[in-house]
Amino acid sequence: MAQYLWDADAAAGIKLKKLDKHFQKNKTRYTDFAKTLTTTLKTAAGAGVDVEEGDLYVILISLLALDAELRKALTSQGVSDARRTRWTAWFTWYVIKQTGLP
Repeated sequence: MAQYLWDADAAAGIKLKKLDKHFQKNKTRYTDFAKTLTTTLKTAAGAGVDVEEGDLYVILISLLALDAELRKALTSQGVSDARRTRWTAWFTWYVIKQTGLP
């Protein structure tokens, strides 16, 4: 699977497809997803282990790939199924950056 990083292209793409507005509209939803998964990761890792952004990314992207609200937002912006992986990856990084987690 291709790896998509958070960079200038990702940031520009988020704005282009209005996913920043989608996040703001659904901020509680995505913040709750990220917080819950961060707590779960910290529990799984055990005491004294730092959970990093990359750890959260690996788990959160799977959840967001299934998210009906994100799927609707991507479809409404003309993102094809073939391109959905890239946009989901970029949105996952966006959620992590916006929430400041882990």
